[in-house]
Amino acid sequence: YWAVTTLFTIGYGDSSGHTDVERIIAVNWMLVGAGSYTMTIGALSYPMPAVDTTQSILWEKLKIINSFCTEAKINDELKRDMKKAISYNADNEGLLTMNNSSIFNEIHPELKWKIIMEMHNRVIVTIPFFRDSSKVFVAEIVPNLHPLLAKANSIIYNRGDLPYDIFFIARGKVDFLLEQTDFVFKSFVRGSYFGEIEIVKGLPRICSVRARGDVDLLSLHKRFYYSLIETEYTDIAKQIKTLANKRYKDIKITLNTAKVAIFKGGLGLDAKVDIKGIEDIDKFKPHSA
Repeated sequence: YWAVTTLFTIGYGDSSGHTDVERIIAVNWMLVGAGSYTMTIGALSYPMPAVDTTQSILWEKLKIINSFCTEAKINDELKRDMKKAISYNADNEGLLTMNNSSIFNEIHPELKWKIIMEMHNRVIVTIPFFRDSSKVFVAEIVPNLHPLLAKANSIIYNRGDLPYDIFFIARGKVDFLLEQTDFVFKSFVRGSYFGEIEIVKGLPRICSVRARGDVDLLSLHKRFYYSLIETEYTDIAKQIKTLANKRYKDIKITLNTAKVAIFKGGLGLDAKVDIKGIEDIDKFKPHSA
């Protein structure tokens, strides 16, 4: 009775120590009880921050958006789009979290590849560029990809824009447009990549690209192309350049042919013309690096 009331710090007082030895025993017994509580509570609460971290960060970002939109008088529709984009990134944060964690820098490429395949297998297997590459290459490049959601009919980039990213299509389809018109002369489907031509050749965007329906994209910033692929995976960089040069020539020929066809048909460049594009999926298979 005394042991339980003392251990659980209830201490009714009806049974207590009267000598110095009894008081010392009682004090030590209470310390044992306090230590047990501390260890138990600590063990139960430790996993909670790990579980709540992503959600907490998301809520903080959404609160910032709310404050920003209120101060800047942003309309509700645009605010909803901003929140959807932030939530989408949070759901796909694994790509970024892994890259930013110093822990993963200490992991062997083989193990890192297994982790990537476990986290992003659905994405990797749909893109031949990564599916057919070496494990070392995938482990090096995939953590630097940034997930993006292009809403239906949104412009991914315009003709004349400066190029910053190479885009990989994880889901959906994109259309290449003739100058500033709705004339579709080429389409890229799931598994393809695009946007590398201008980065390889050092040009502004040669045409506009639009999402046909909602499109899941993975973007690779050009700094990773220059610092990783060109410097460490020269064979792959050579193949990318070869394909980019071929694509550039084909697109230039197609653009010129399309312009001639439009004018001969009595249509101006402002005409709303939509033709079936080329369903293009890359057959590019990098050599093992």
